[in-house]
Amino acid sequence: MKTKALLDHKGVAYNEFFVDRDEQIRSVMVKRSGGRTTVPQLFINGRPIGGFEELEALEAGGQFDLFLTQAPPRPQGEWRSSSGPQGMPRPHLSS
Repeated sequence: MKTKALLDHKGVAYNEFFVDRDEQIRSVMVKRSGGRTTVPQLFINGRPIGGFEELEALEAGGQFDLFLTQAPPRPQGEWRSSSGPQGMPRPHLSS
């Protein structure tokens, strides 16, 4: 997948959620993304970015690295470390 290849190339740590395997996780991720249902959906420190086209545009415009450094951290305690929709790991970046 192009998205993961770009993230790996840039050395970006990310969590991947398989929304096709669990309806509850899918529901949580759709809500987090503002109703978007296409995959991948990317989040930087919890902020929805969009899909690969948006990520590619950030990279092409030289803004991806800057965006990573300027993204505010998620509030502590919002995500738990166990699995499941209530306890999904706190993502740095997910697809």
